[in-house]
Amino acid sequence: MAPRCPDSSLLGSAQVQYLSTLLGQLNGQIIQTIGGLRLANVSVVNLSSAFDGHRWCSADPWDYGLSIINPADPVSLLSQAPSIPHHAGNNRSPV
Repeated sequence: MAPRCPDSSLLGSAQVQYLSTLLGQLNGQIIQTIGGLRLANVSVVNLSSAFDGHRWCSADPWDYGLSIINPADPVSLLSQAPSIPHHAGNNRSPV
């Protein structure tokens, strides 16, 4: 059995997929809103590929998933969310 990810240990795969869909919708709305402003010096930069290999639940995450902690599920206590993206030497503990 593969180890469970602490950031989503209480969620099923359908729930994680649903939340990913909502994130996609939110990103689309942000892009549409910023584009609608038609400001010359304002744009949206797509940084999604910068996180390739570093998503939450990966071996070397730069971002983290949800903060769902359940004392009855010891794996959930390992969650590092919420946190800011970090790099070596700047590992912040959860807020």
